Amino acid sequence: MTQGRATDHPIPAVSRRAVLAGFGGVALLSGTLPGLGRFSASSAHADPGDSYAAALDVWRELLTGGADFDPGDPRLAAAVDVLDAEVADVIPLITRTPGRNLVFTDLMLDEPPMMTSTYRRLASMATAFVTPGSDYQDDPAVLADVLAGLRTTHDIAYHPDRDEPGNWWEWEIGSARASMDACILVADHLSDAEIADYTSTIDYFVPDPFYQFLDSRRTESTGANRIDLCRAVALRGLLGRSEQKVLRARDGISAVFEYVDSGDGFYRDGSFVQHGNVAYTGTYGEVLLDGTSRLITLLSGSPWEIVDPDRHILFDAVDLTFAPVMVNGLMMDFVSGRAISRENASDSYHGRLVIDHILRLADGVAVERPDVANRWRARCKGWLERSTFGDVFTEARVPRAAAYAALLEDDSIEPLPEPQNLALFPAMARAVGRGEGWAHAISMSSKRIAYYEAGNGENERGFHTGAGMTYLYNDDHGQFTDAFWPTVDLYRLPGTTVDSKPLPDAVGGEWGTARPPSATWAGGASLGAYGAVGQHLQGIASTLEARKSWFYLGEVVVALGAGITGGGAEHPVETVVENRNLHADGTNTLLLNGDVQPAHQDWSAHAPVRWAHLEGVGGYIFPRGSQLHLRREERTGSWSDVHESGSTDPITRRYLTMWFDHGVRPEDDSYAYMLLPGGSPAQTEELARPGRSRVQILENSRGVQAVRRRSLGLTAVNFWGAAGADTITTLAAADAHVNDGQHAGTNYGTRTLMLVKHVAQEDSGYSRQSYLRFDLSDVTLPPDDVAVATLHVRARVNDAGGTIADVIVHAVDETWEESALTWNTKPPLGEEITTVQIDSGWAWHAIELTAHAVEKLRSGSNLSLALAEPDGPTNGLSIEISSRESADAPYVSFEPIPQSQSVARITTANPCSVVLDESDPRALAVAVSDPTQEQDTVSVTIAGRRFRTWEADATIDVTREGNDTRLTVRTEGSLGATHRVTFRS
Repeated sequence: MTQGRATDHPIPAVSRRAVLAGFGGVALLSGTLPGLGRFSASSAHADPGDSYAAALDVWRELLTGGADFDPGDPRLAAAVDVLDAEVADVIPLITRTPGRNLVFTDLMLDEPPMMTSTYRRLASMATAFVTPGSDYQDDPAVLADVLAGLRTTHDIAYHPDRDEPGNWWEWEIGSARASMDACILVADHLSDAEIADYTSTIDYFVPDPFYQFLDSRRTESTGANRIDLCRAVALRGLLGRSEQKVLRARDGISAVFEYVDSGDGFYRDGSFVQHGNVAYTGTYGEVLLDGTSRLITLLSGSPWEIVDPDRHILFDAVDLTFAPVMVNGLMMDFVSGRAISRENASDSYHGRLVIDHILRLADGVAVERPDVANRWRARCKGWLERSTFGDVFTEARVPRAAAYAALLEDDSIEPLPEPQNLALFPAMARAVGRGEGWAHAISMSSKRIAYYEAGNGENERGFHTGAGMTYLYNDDHGQFTDAFWPTVDLYRLPGTTVDSKPLPDAVGGEWGTARPPSATWAGGASLGAYGAVGQHLQGIASTLEARKSWFYLGEVVVALGAGITGGGAEHPVETVVENRNLHADGTNTLLLNGDVQPAHQDWSAHAPVRWAHLEGVGGYIFPRGSQLHLRREERTGSWSDVHESGSTDPITRRYLTMWFDHGVRPEDDSYAYMLLPGGSPAQTEELARPGRSRVQILENSRGVQAVRRRSLGLTAVNFWGAAGADTITTLAAADAHVNDGQHAGTNYGTRTLMLVKHVAQEDSGYSRQSYLRFDLSDVTLPPDDVAVATLHVRARVNDAGGTIADVIVHAVDETWEESALTWNTKPPLGEEITTVQIDSGWAWHAIELTAHAVEKLRSGSNLSLALAEPDGPTNGLSIEISSRESADAPYVSFEPIPQSQSVARITTANPCSVVLDESDPRALAVAVSDPTQEQDTVSVTIAGRRFRTWEADATIDVTREGNDTRLTVRTEGSLGATHRVTFRS
């Protein structure tokens, strides 16, 4: 008798109803306020007569650490010394001349970043003025400089009724936050008129925290930006005693207490995204965690207390979002966006900030959920004790130093070790596998998640970080902290497959607009610490495509690549196995097939290699005896190479690099290697012996990548489905735009940009249409086998009149020539095929036109199209489209109808990841996911023995087909999540 039962798939969550950061925990449902934890100011909230003053006292204590810390503790004394040194450095830079137009001689107030830096320095001086034990405590000269500095900066630069040049962040967040901090610290010395002046500036630049930007770009604020804006407005409201402002800020915080399915915010899988499509847990996520915990603390026990029932989402994020991307006190760089290019914002820097914020949260939940608080503290204690790259107290201010010291001295808290698991974040195209003593992280990209982010002159050469870059964390805690980014070869990042052609800075666009045009696959499936991860790679500014997989099989990570095709005509495509930072003087021993290799710099080799071992890292196994390129070299760079404001001081580091050369324009090439993190030479050699391998590569093709490890009973497969078959792309053979009016006879066929705009006035000289033609003679896919035909164009709206416009795709006659096309000679617009919406950010747009393209393919005709805005009585917006003369040429793809594929005992016609665990002879555990995030269902058939019962996620239907078991998995809306079922005899 076959039985089955379905259960809801558990999403790890902890229900918490407690106030954060030092209030000792508040039972939110009852509304009661127990005693204060680290901070004493909350007792003032009990007096409703002056809740504003009480809240401002809380904020001062958050900034200074309060008056109760032990100045005799050398760690805390050192923290005060850090503050004093900072103030001592800037006081000599103050100019006190009458009629001055700046405060510090090195900071021009007409430069927005320098304006923010001015306020930050004033806030540091104000902090020293009120910090017990500081050399500047109650120093009247320091107070006078702070008060005068606030007045000068307001009068010269930061005041109402002025424009907002440069980066909006400086005006609405950076200076807003820093100015309010400084004002609150010296509020007792400000007049009512001064408070009115300084708060009116916040009212002007941040009139409503629900929105950002003052100009036509004005849009709803999200994620960390929302919290920063709420912070500025809340502090302005308290300082200026405006309940309306405080309430608006409080209500605005609720926007982050919800899970999102797209765009900015927290996702159920633990992802955190900012700027629409950038993985940003480490920086914007950290800012959100910091700001939200502080605001909840600030308003706790006040008349404006945050009572949103969904605020548990913030608490859940500790375990779901932040902890999985922390290792040994480091915040992994692959979720820090463009911040990796900042000299003073390393993985250890961000990690220490996150630890501080989590400890603040732990103080808050301690009363209601002591188990949760102690788990978090134990996790943080483990991170701090294992952190070896620098002293964790270095550069810490008093609040953080006090929190660290208290935790490290608490013998009741046992430090937690690093977990051993596989954490998947499909919503932000990231994955982290962990074994004993190591963590292996993968940074991917898709049409949903950017290759990288550049902006404000930062990280303009990080373009290949989303091409499957791998980050191996082990005992070398300085691997990425120690000047990795300014010295590494950014075309040979570990794990990546890249077209090595030189690329311009910020290629693909800034602010995360650089995304693959159509690749949807980025994710995988997991069973505990085991699983499969895959990426459909589309090279940035290249025709390169590849299918890349990583399989986590205990202490072994298997990396496969297949279908490696395309690229430029002059530079080879390469897959980088390793590019290890050996620091300033590393001579780590390298073995190739057991032989010690030279340790001198500029050594290189190209040889067939079965296995390699790098001292301090581990082993590498090449099942096919691959031709491997290797090089030792010293590389010199500076932070200014990756950040326009970075130091120009040269830095030299040594690297050991291993890579495969696939040649120029490879066709269906592949690679395979295994990584044994921390493995010894003997273990590596044993795994590499022919016929003795404990890991079997079942298939490595563009259709299927699969491995098996019999000793663990594991089989893991990535089925690429239609994406892995012969998807055919064809670039535009001709394209040009035409212009009416006085330009009606002009040809624009050689331009790198095509334009589209509708102007109601006839012959205005501003109406434009774009024409594209594709030669389909090389499309070998039979018309009846085409599943989807898609036009891909990279476009944006560039018009002061708006940010969103519709473009109609028309059929047109193909008898036109690129070099002769003008408004006067263009073929008339034909039938409307479809309409696409374009916005103001550069992005690839996939436009489905299957029926029309298949008709042309069937008739043997070319595909000729025109792009135009809707006709009508109102003017449209100007749209720019990359032409075939640019690096981002338009193209059409033809995807075949998926065919069933089988490997081992698994058959499916869907793109999917599947993992089988048969380690228990009486059970079978199965994990399935849709890494494309575009299918409503995925069907998988497993051949073999029958089981009597099963326990499945509610999304899985189980049916029998003879001796086979069919799983129908409802994947719609699951955003690539893993669905699991366990069968038992």
